[in-house]
Amino acid sequence: MRLRSWFFLSLGLLLAILTGVALNGVAQQSAGPAAAAPTTVSVIVAKADVPARTVLTAAMLTRRDYPTDLVPSGVSPPKGRRVPP
Repeated sequence: MRLRSWFFLSLGLLLAILTGVALNGVAQQSAGPAAAAPTTVSVIVAKADVPARTVLTAAMLTRRDYPTDLVPSGVSPPKGRRVPP
């Protein structure tokens, strides 16, 4: 190889390494500290799929905690708690 080819090959490798180091630094900064656990709301849901026109019983239902921003609209919150809109 000629000297000029070695120069551009070395320059390309050096720039690739510097780009990798810079991107790694940016990724480490943007990760930051872990976020706090989201607040949850207790929602009553069906344990399994329920056919249409089935009368619900307590045995068919269970209570699950969902993050407040994922609670579906129209959910009735437990007494004393408010689900944000």
